[in-house]
Amino acid sequence: MALANLPNQGNFTRGRKLSGHSAPSLYICTHNTNPPADQVISTDAAPILIRSLVDKRKREEKKQHETSHKGADTKKRPAERSAADEPAAKRSAPQSPPPPPAKTGRK
Repeated sequence: MALANLPNQGNFTRGRKLSGHSAPSLYICTHNTNPPADQVISTDAAPILIRSLVDKRKREEKKQHETSHKGADTKKRPAERSAADEPAAKRSAPQSPPPPPAKTGRK
């Protein structure tokens, strides 16, 4: 038996009171906790990520709608866009010719 040789005096045997798990105290409320008769509790079927993405899209559409109609409020006609206003397509840089071979000191 491995437990037979343990010390029976000293720090190992001094009584430590272990915190016992007792039942929590009982709370008795003094007011009516029933919900109102017309209260209806429901859960949203859409996950929070989907809901936040939809809300973000609605806000962006609303902002875009407000800015597009802002010109009508000032009674100014919107500026016409020309082809010169559009950014030019990116072109690759012209290739430079390769450097000449290095000359060595031997002839």
